[in-house]
Amino acid sequence: MQEVSRSGITGELPLNALIADLWWRVDLMNSDILEEEAKAGVFDMRQPTYPLLALNLRERRDNLVSTIYACVSAWNKDPVFGVIGIQSGPRDKGPQWLPSSHGSRGWDAGGGDDW
Repeated sequence: MQEVSRSGITGELPLNALIADLWWRVDLMNSDILEEEAKAGVFDMRQPTYPLLALNLRERRDNLVSTIYACVSAWNKDPVFGVIGIQSGPRDKGPQWLPSSHGSRGWDAGGGDDW
């Protein structure tokens, strides 16, 4: 049986809406990139006169596309609990909150100062 949220909507509908919105934003970025290229008259990003804004938009777009694929992949791996969001403990116990003395100091995961 699929778990249902308090509103009665399964998690699939909001995730599909989020993914659709993110793809819409990718389309907007593509339009902005083309507009910047047209303004500058330079369409080859290897050219030194290629617009900086277009380069930045390309990078942001590529990062967003990677994020979309990661979300979809996480959803496909476990659609009920997902891999997106906060880290959780065992499924029967929910999230586990530990005192700040556990793990990395200062909430800087990967800082190399774990105990």
